[in-house]
Amino acid sequence: MYEVLLIDNEPMIREGLKHIIDWNEYGFSICCDAIDGREGLQKIRTHQPDLALVDIRMPGLSGIEMIQQAIQEGYQTKFIILSGYSSFSYAQQSIKLGITSYLLKPIDEEELINLLIGIKQTFEKERNINHQLKQYKRLSEEQTWHMLLEGKMTGKATTDLPAHIRNRKNYQLVMMLKRDVSNNAISPSIFNEITNPNVKLLSDSNRWFFLFMDFQEDEIIRYLQKLFIKLKNQPNVYLSHDFQALDLLPEAIHQMEQLQQLAFVYGNKTFILQKQLENKGWIELDIDTLIEPILKALEFQDIALLQSQWKTLIRYFQAQAMDQTVIQAELVDFFIQLNRAIKHAYPDVTVMDKNEVIESIYQSSNLQAIIERIELKLWHIAKHMDGFLLNADNNMDKIIHYIHHYYNQEINLKVLAHLFNYNSSYLGKKFKKHTGYYFHTYLDQVRIDQAKQLLQTKEYKVYEISERIGYSNMDYFYKKFKKYVGMSPKTYQKKYKLQENDAFNTQKCCEGIEK
Repeated sequence: MYEVLLIDNEPMIREGLKHIIDWNEYGFSICCDAIDGREGLQKIRTHQPDLALVDIRMPGLSGIEMIQQAIQEGYQTKFIILSGYSSFSYAQQSIKLGITSYLLKPIDEEELINLLIGIKQTFEKERNINHQLKQYKRLSEEQTWHMLLEGKMTGKATTDLPAHIRNRKNYQLVMMLKRDVSNNAISPSIFNEITNPNVKLLSDSNRWFFLFMDFQEDEIIRYLQKLFIKLKNQPNVYLSHDFQALDLLPEAIHQMEQLQQLAFVYGNKTFILQKQLENKGWIELDIDTLIEPILKALEFQDIALLQSQWKTLIRYFQAQAMDQTVIQAELVDFFIQLNRAIKHAYPDVTVMDKNEVIESIYQSSNLQAIIERIELKLWHIAKHMDGFLLNADNNMDKIIHYIHHYYNQEINLKVLAHLFNYNSSYLGKKFKKHTGYYFHTYLDQVRIDQAKQLLQTKEYKVYEISERIGYSNMDYFYKKFKKYVGMSPKTYQKKYKLQENDAFNTQKCCEGIEK
């Protein structure tokens, strides 16, 4: 039904127009009426009718003036002028305004019906044209997005996209795999519930993309967490860097494809961010060096030490941003070497089966899951390993190894004697004979050597280093450090920095001479 507004200052005319014909039969309904131009303009603003029958002469605001104002304000209502005056000048004004028709009072029923039939045909034609235009714009917009996602819009205008999307200061793209969403108990149609005008949902054959406009990163994460509240399992979500132009969207997609490679090593994280890709290569490590501390952790049932080694291993793989297959191959080699180390130290212990290791690595969904499975096997093996069991070949070596691993704990001869089943007095003499140092002197030197390494990194403050190497009293640490090094920790740190700068400058100088 098309809505009709009647505007005439004579009540009898308005009432007569309501009943002159069966408006519904011709596809129209009377929505309301008005007594003059001012009220009529207000009703147009409120109801935005499709058609208005307007008396040409009314007190205050005339019909022509009211129509002019409505057109200036952008309303699409069509108008039929009603008048008892057959003056041609009024008709001319109506034509200039683009008014649909001009009817003389009294209204002829047949003339009005024919006029309404023609107007309805015009409405339907316009509606069809508008529908086609909308379809064309929608298809053009979809094609533009499709070309953007495929990287085919480089250097081309994106004018087919709506202005409220084109004219933004900041964009950030989020990607997730459709297969990750389909694993949930509900349909991916959840994403069709997005109504925020600052979020645009896009997709290709196997991925969902969210284009966030003028969002902060923490706002994006909160938004997605709220959206995913209905999901049984949250999928991995990849966040690109922010960018300022839509033609940079393919670059953001490429970056998230790189981030996708990190899903294996960030398996316990929902959101994988661009800054994690920037961390690539920040850590250098020969992972074979982890075998000895892992072996010690198993020997001495040290859960904290083992967990710290796993964290180091995970950080290494995360930093390298390796392909999943490369990581899996390295892990197979690493755990086989660990097997050999256990077997060498404890020949009677049954180690992990090689096929079990390979199965654990290749059947786990991510790096954390691999480590959890392997760790269970290792703790089972550790039940048959006793780091405190000594023999003639390894007694002092094991004790020294223990000191080098646990120098930062409360450790003394009584503790060692209890752990390794020795008389403390006898152990002290045996230790002095084997190393050439009294136990407390040897322990101090191990701690001070570690302190020197930490001072060279400048990552820690002096009081932090004191605690990390096993001295709870910082003044005592100062005293010990000066005794063995000949200067205070601060002086040592400054001296090392000067030597480092001199070496750097010398190298630069030599490079200049060679050139």
